[in-house]
Amino acid sequence: MVTYSDSRPFLSRIQATPSVVIAGGGLAGLASATRLASLGVRPIVIEKRPFLGGRAFSFVDHETNVEVDNGQHIFLGACHEYIDFVKTIGASNDIHISNGFDVPVLHHNKISRLSTSPFSGTLGMMSVLFNYAHLGWADRMRAAYGLLKIRMTHRQSSNKTLDNMSFAKWLKWQWQSDETIDKFWNLVVLPALNDDISQVSADAGIMFFQTAFMNDPGDSSIGYAKVGLTKLAGDSAHRWIESHGGTIRTKTEIVALESDSTKTLGMRTANGGLVSGDAYVLALPFSELSSVLP
Repeated sequence: MVTYSDSRPFLSRIQATPSVVIAGGGLAGLASATRLASLGVRPIVIEKRPFLGGRAFSFVDHETNVEVDNGQHIFLGACHEYIDFVKTIGASNDIHISNGFDVPVLHHNKISRLSTSPFSGTLGMMSVLFNYAHLGWADRMRAAYGLLKIRMTHRQSSNKTLDNMSFAKWLKWQWQSDETIDKFWNLVVLPALNDDISQVSADAGIMFFQTAFMNDPGDSSIGYAKVGLTKLAGDSAHRWIESHGGTIRTKTEIVALESDSTKTLGMRTANGGLVSGDAYVLALPFSELSSVLP
């Protein structure tokens, strides 16, 4: 959410006093800050925790002395904005992106692979099923039919219906068997969307397959961080933002966005201070917004 401190055109205010206060040092806040800094605007990032990165952070387990990630350590090539963000903050060497989608699946001591071809669109996704031995040919045809139905689904025109239905129920409507759901659909959805297809909405499941597997072949590539998430996103972004004229304030909680009848006055912190700028970005969890907004 973005709000401005007065009614003058945004660009004219930036040219006069280029500062934007950003509440929240998670990925959304950091991405906002890097984009603003690259445009010559001075971002001021306010984060209540002692580190940056939001839910994408890492910590050292004291019993094993092993660094553990909290958040999505693995991503897909379709996450273009995230990959661009990592490149911008100079952390490209800390991630690895595979050449296409190629996952070995172990079932009853047999390994078969889910692998895409270099072809784009639906044809590339269909190739995943061709050599997938954990499904018989009848179930491969069912899964192929399901992929075609996903390709033909216009989410925007039926978004409300799809959002109120589980992906599992939608797949059953498309003649999918328990075998295809267990050994193909849920096998891909569970790690990607972090939930079982009985709990994921049909809209989210269809969106995932359309985005990751039915456009550019590189969109289905698997990427992962080679370092802890705090080092990858938080520490790298911290250095980059400060080196480009920005300011980072951790251990500072925003409790209210203060305004009068004409303009935003600033962001009030828990210790009573007021942080002011020419514009404001609220990159906070939605659950915190109601207590911050006037």
